[in-house]
Amino acid sequence: MTLASVSLKRGVPPLLADGMWSTESQRGKDPETFIHRKKVTNYGHYQVTRPTRGDMLKAGCKDPWSRNIETATDGPAYYLHSLKERYHGDWMKAVAAYNWGMKRIDDAVAAHGDDWYAHCRAITIKHVRKVMSANGGMEIFEEGLRSDNQALAQQLGFKPDELRKTAFSMMKGGLIRGP
Repeated sequence: MTLASVSLKRGVPPLLADGMWSTESQRGKDPETFIHRKKVTNYGHYQVTRPTRGDMLKAGCKDPWSRNIETATDGPAYYLHSLKERYHGDWMKAVAAYNWGMKRIDDAVAAHGDDWYAHCRAITIKHVRKVMSANGGMEIFEEGLRSDNQALAQQLGFKPDELRKTAFSMMKGGLIRGP
């Protein structure tokens, strides 16, 4: 299996799974990725916390702390997909919640509506920008905003309407230009 096949099996477009991997651990090259320390709360390719790891394992996912990237991708892809479902297909909100937590994103959306992204902490804004721009993501999402290209969306592993919905959210957040 590959990272792409594992992420697609869990319903996550490979460009987002790879963007998460690149952002969280520099694709496993960050020397801090696999160091266990008492004060370090995140570990592995996708910087998963101990409680989240436990939730992933209880849900039947493979170990997100594995050094093998295909094995490690299963749990975070499952979690990211569940966040996307929570946010009705909006991958931008899912990526932000992966970084900052669901409650904080829920609170930002409740308080600020479409302007929620501007009220995230700076590190979450940077995280979302890095994940969403990996592998030419910004251009892909701009194209998704300009046209209702379902063939492009399916080719990239998005469900119908997710590419456009996420692109609209990214435009509102100032990450991409409008049509």
